[in-house]
Order: sequence, then C-alpha cells, then structure tokens
Amino acid sequence: MKLTRPGFTARLGLLASGAVLVLALALPGAAGASGGGQSLSQLQQQLAQDQQSLNQDKSKLSQIHGAYLQAKQRLAVLQAEMQTTTAHIAYLGAEVSAVEAKQALTLSSYQATKAQLGVDRTQVDGALQNLQMQGMGGFLSVLLQAQSFSDFLTRLQLVQQLIGADLGVITRTQVEAQTLLSLSSQLLAEKTQLATLLAQATAQGVQLSQEQQRVEGQVTALISAQGQQQRVVGADEANQQAVTAAITALESPGSGASVNSMAFIWPVNGPITNPFAYWYDPFAHKWELHTGIDIGVPMYTPIHAAAAGRVIIAGWINGYGNTVVLDNGGGVSTLYAHQSHIEVQVGETVAQGQVIGLVGMTGWATGPHVHFEIRIDGKPVNPVLYLPKR
Repeated sequence: MKLTRPGFTARLGLLASGAVLVLALALPGAAGASGGGQSLSQLQQQLAQDQQSLNQDKSKLSQIHGAYLQAKQRLAVLQAEMQTTTAHIAYLGAEVSAVEAKQALTLSSYQATKAQLGVDRTQVDGALQNLQMQGMGGFLSVLLQAQSFSDFLTRLQLVQQLIGADLGVITRTQVEAQTLLSLSSQLLAEKTQLATLLAQATAQGVQLSQEQQRVEGQVTALISAQGQQQRVVGADEANQQAVTAAITALESPGSGASVNSMAFIWPVNGPITNPFAYWYDPFAHKWELHTGIDIGVPMYTPIHAAAAGRVIIAGWINGYGNTVVLDNGGGVSTLYAHQSHIEVQVGETVAQGQVIGLVGMTGWATGPHVHFEIRIDGKPVNPVLYLPKR
C-alpha cells in the first residue's frame, strides 16, 4: 500500500513557482557568499505562498471531479428509472387498449342481446294476435270461451305454454343483457383505474425526463469545469520544469558524472513502500512519475545524510512537507521529505551519516516514511540504482 501521494503531487509541492526562485537567484546579492542562506530562506517563504494557490487549484479539481462522479452516478440511476417507467407506461397503455377492446365487444354483445329480446317479444305478440284473430281476444277471453271443462283445460295449457314461452325467453334475454351491462360497467371501472395509473406513470416519466435533462446539463457543465480546472493545474504543473532549473542553480556546477563514484548509504533502514515508477493520476488523467522512493519507518526515526553535502533547502515545501535538500557536489543532490523535525539549516555542511531530521508524515503523506530522491543535474533518477543492495 502506498503511504504517500505519488510523485506528481510531491513534485508540485517542491517548487511549483521555481521560475520565481531562478529569477530571484539571478538578482544581484541573491546568493552571495555571506548572505546566501538568508536569500534562500526568503525565497522559500515566497515559494510557500505560491504553493497555496497550487494546492487550492488541486483541491478544487478534486472537488469538481467528485461532483462529476456523483452526477454521473445519479444520471445512471435516473436512466434506469426512466427505462423502468417507460416500460410500465407501455404495459399500462397496452392494458388500457385491451380493456377498451373488451368493453367495445361487451357493449356490442349487449346491443345484440337487446335486439334479440325485441325479436322474441315480437314473436310472442304475433302468436297472441293469431289467437285473437281466431276469436280469442285475450288470455281471459280464451279461457272464458271454453265449451267444456276439457276444453278449458286445453285452453289453459295453451295459455300457460304461451305465457311460459314469453316469460322464459324474455327472462333469459334480460338476464343476459343485465350480465353484459354489469360486465361493461366493470370494464369501464377497470379502464378508468388503468387510465389513472397511466396518467401517473406518464407524469412520473415527464419528471424523470426533466431531472435527467437537468443532471445531463450538470454533467456537461462539470466536464467543462473539470477541463478548465485541469488546464489551470496543467499550468501549475508546467512550473515543475522550474524545479530542475532551481536545484541546478543552487547546486555546485558539475556534469553529474561523480554520482558513480559516490558511496551512498540508506537514509533510514526500512522497506520501500512506494518505488520510483510511473503511476496513473486519476485527476490529471495521465501518467506521472513518482520521483523518488518512499521508505516506511516509525515516527521520529533519525534520518541520515545519504552522502556528504551542503544544505541548500531546509524548510516547509507543500506536498513534500518538512524537506531537506543537500548539494552533494558535481551536479548531484539528495532530497529528504515528510520530516517531523528538521535538524539542519541552510548553508550548513553535513557529513555522510549525519542526522539531518526525524521521520514524520508532513505534506502529502498518510503514514510515517521518508520520501528520498537522488537528482543528477536537477533531474530525478532511481535511487535504488545508487544505494547499496540490502
């Protein structure tokens, strides 16, 4: 697990406004033999102030990126809800259409039944009219005109048959018509209920669509804001190039060839928790170099100079925290970051193995460790290539 934010934040923290440093060094009296330490201290204060804006830019970019991820997540939820709602609206619409078709068929059957009822009544009335035309004026007159008891029984049976046929046909038809009418009412109620649900689902769909459009606009705006902020950070990162120039200006002149003859020692004894390597920055969306190695050790462990040299930086550098940089001569320098306490001062000459500070977790760090760099002519190299094997 990495105990520190990898190199690009650390490199940002070293000298983001290195151009200011180089310019200041070029001014008369900026680095004289007697006043060099004081000038460098003043420059460090200026650099610390410049770093505040850089940290604010990085923090703002992080916030924008977080808001962008939240908006994207919300948009995905809305899109899923919209798909569900759209499917539900389609289902309810199909149900309404099916009920409407069923109701239309039921009403058609009801009308047909009513028409059949009229036909049945017409047929019964026609039979009675035939009886009347034969001298039987009605049910009562038919019975009264009986010539004998046997004739009365015959006439009564005929009347009962006619009445029974009339009542039976009409009753069955009326029951069927009532059943169809009741079914039609039920279907109408079901249609009304489905129409209400459909209206509610449609309204929900409209709200979801509006919310989706709003969040899509928010995502678009955040993408634009993130791009703009990345350009701001990119401009800040461009100052990283000044780090090389600044350290080179502070170092003793040389080609860096002496690095091969230097017998470095480990500044602390501990495991490498983060190597000298490239990593992908999720905020800058590009690969960045972790410019040193992180060595994990307990808090307040003494930090030893990996090689003899002159202290050219000793103070707070955002990202690195409490940092010491030694000019080891011949264009070679070493850097020791995240210290809890610095034990040396600018301009001081230290011997190899001398304690220059104590381990901490200042700056961009999530645990106690030393961020150690070796630079040749201001450019970082892999320290493992020059440290003794363990």
